[in-house]
Amino acid sequence: MNDNRQSVRSVERALQLLKCFSFDRKRMSLAELSVASGLPKPTVFRLLVPLEQYHFIKRDEKSQTYSLGIELFQLGQIVQSDLELRRIALPVMEELCEKTGETININILQGKERVCIEKIEGKHGLRQFVEVGKSMTLFRGASGKVLLAFLPQEHQLEIIKDAEEYLGTDVAGLRNRLEQIKSDGFAVSYDERVLGAAAVSVPIVNHAGKLVGGLTISGATVRMTADKAKEYVQLAVDAAKRISKMLGYKDRM
Repeated sequence: MNDNRQSVRSVERALQLLKCFSFDRKRMSLAELSVASGLPKPTVFRLLVPLEQYHFIKRDEKSQTYSLGIELFQLGQIVQSDLELRRIALPVMEELCEKTGETININILQGKERVCIEKIEGKHGLRQFVEVGKSMTLFRGASGKVLLAFLPQEHQLEIIKDAEEYLGTDVAGLRNRLEQIKSDGFAVSYDERVLGAAAVSVPIVNHAGKLVGGLTISGATVRMTADKAKEYVQLAVDAAKRISKMLGYKDRM
């Protein structure tokens, strides 16, 4: 078996171990995990070592049993946060779509890209600018740039540094643009990611004031004039404030 296949098999077996736990089996011994997974004890023990090291598994020294670790809880909180954001935002998005007739979407940061997690299609013919679940760059379009602009500076610089080769001489210009977006509280783009498409995007924050996503109004450039964009900015800001408030944010944005 080659190294790549061996690595894949190890990952598969580690996931198999994690799935052995349930509400009825929150803690198990090495022997019980071996029976539940169908894997030999030495294999189970070998897999448990890195899982424990990265806090996916927790070992109780006294009882010599294993349970799921804090890292899985933290990852689950991220999933829960996304689900909560979608549930809360959807009625507000529907209202915004009724007011503007344009496509409304919610984007979140995933790794070093953005992903649309919810979308309400606009009422006009030209509207397919973004796909739910598809990863896209942070460096083109209002939706990506507003997420990048409102990230903590250290995280923002890390993402920009990794993309310097891709961005080339545009790095300085991007940084200036992000500073302006953060100062304004919104981003507007024309023909950046898709020719003929325009967008207005604003940040959404949680109870702690931490960025959790961006709310975007997108449509055709022929409809989104300067005056219309100004109107949409205010509508988007008001909608994002409502969503943030429902997520527990209390201070003035």
